[in-house]
Parts: sequence; structure tokens; C-alpha cells
Amino acid sequence: MDNKKKLSNLLSIDMVKKRLPITRWIQGYNVHTFVSDMVAGFTVGLMLIPQALAYAMMAGLPPNYGLYAGWPGCFVYCLLGTSKELNIGPTVILNLMVAPYTARGGPAYAILLCFTSGIIQLISALFNLGFLINFISQPVINGFTTAAVVQGTLAQLKPLLGLKLKTSGSSDILVKVLTNIMDFRWQDLILGLICIATLTFIKILPRFPWPCTNKQSNSKGQNAIKTLFFYLGNGRNALVVILSSLFAAALDGDQQPFTLTGYVEAGIPMAAVPPFSVTIGNETLGFTDIMADIGS
Repeated sequence: MDNKKKLSNLLSIDMVKKRLPITRWIQGYNVHTFVSDMVAGFTVGLMLIPQALAYAMMAGLPPNYGLYAGWPGCFVYCLLGTSKELNIGPTVILNLMVAPYTARGGPAYAILLCFTSGIIQLISALFNLGFLINFISQPVINGFTTAAVVQGTLAQLKPLLGLKLKTSGSSDILVKVLTNIMDFRWQDLILGLICIATLTFIKILPRFPWPCTNKQSNSKGQNAIKTLFFYLGNGRNALVVILSSLFAAALDGDQQPFTLTGYVEAGIPMAAVPPFSVTIGNETLGFTDIMADIGS
């Protein structure tokens, strides 16, 4: 009797709505909401593309892997998610944590690490272990976040200066960058600084007291200006990437002045079971060997 009751509760409408939140709001979905979601998706996509490329390079992966990791989480979270503030997809912290493993085993290590992490998170969700996060104090979280920002900044020194160095860890990056500082490419540095300045300027652009803007007015002209500032601010990453790419392409020739990302593989790979063995040099590592290597 108890088993039947548990089974009926598991298959009840309330349980389905709890596990599939999309079933709670899809009935009230309308054209206006769809248009708003399309605008939001387009805005996020403009920011996600250059961000994904940068994150992949920070993790030591080919740029296309950043694009692969950018959209599946958002698609699944549309069906299962309940928070609009939650960051779905690659982050600076994740990339910095993955980078040491990709340096040893390449993309195969990253894929297997992602797969096993997903299994662990799924098990944690089934057993309602989310409460464990309450035992992590705020100073620890703040320290972890600050360290990630510092590491992320140091990781960008090499591409900003146009240095191609093999490094492991933040301290190693700093030492090797300072050691090889005289080999920097001034073209990459100038372009990088211009991009940073442009991003900063566009971000603070709406804060200037422009004569043509009036925050108290709701006229069509003022709404158009506010909309322009909104999309310009949210799409500034993509705008800078597009303009700098066009500039580099215009100068492309026998002597390209900038260090380019290079060819990015097109298309989406077929879904498949991750590789449980990796060949590194003349050595083939099985699943247990890989897990031991990752855990060491």
C-alpha cells in the first residue's frame, strides 16, 4: 500500500509540475512574452558568443568548445529552471578549475570531467543535498570569488601581450610573463587596450548627461534613445569582437599584425557517450587512471 502511495505521489500532477517548471507557466504563455523572450535571448546570445570564445581559451580548449558549452545549459534550463538570475554555462571559476586538467589530457579530460561532475550533481539533487551549501561561510565564498577574479585577470595577460607561453598556475603565469615581457607584441597590446577602453566607455555611456536624453520623458524619441543605449550596452562585447575582427581581416596579408584565434570548427558535434579512455603519447589511460590523475 505504501509503495502504491509513493508511486502515485511520484506520478502526480503536482510532482510533474515541481520537476518540470515549464508546465506551470506554459499555459499562460503568449505572443508578447515570446517576443520579450526572443529579445532577451538575442541580447544574451550577443554577449555569450565572445564570452564563450574567451572562456574556452582560458580553459586551454579550442574556441569552438566554448560555443558548444554555451547553449545546451540554457536550452535545458528553459525546461527545468526556476531562477532567471542563475548563471547557466561556463564561468571564469569553472574555466580556471578545468585548465590544469586540459593541459594534461586535452579536450577529452574536460569532457569526462564535465560528465562525471554532472553525474555527481544529479545524485546530489536526487538526495536533496543542496542544504550543504549553507555550511560554507560567506568569507570563504568571497575569498574564492576574489581569487577567481585575480586568476582570471592573470590568465588574460598572455593574450593581451601577445605572448605564447606554456604555463601552469597563476604564479607561473606571472613569473613567465615578467620574464618574457620584452617579447610582447605591441600591436596586440594596443588593440587589447582599445577594446577594453571601448567596452568601458559603452558601459558608462548612458550615465552621461546627454542633452538629447531626458529620463523623465516617455516620448517616442526618448524611448528610442533609451532602447539604443540598452542594446548597445548589452551587445557591447559582440560589437567590439565584430569591429576588431573586421579590422584584423582588413589588415590580413603576408604579415598579419595581430595574433589571431585561427580557424574555428563549424557545426555542432553529434551527441555521444564521452570517451572513457585517453591516449597521451604512447600511453593509454583508462577511466580509473584518468579519475586518479584528475583527483591527484
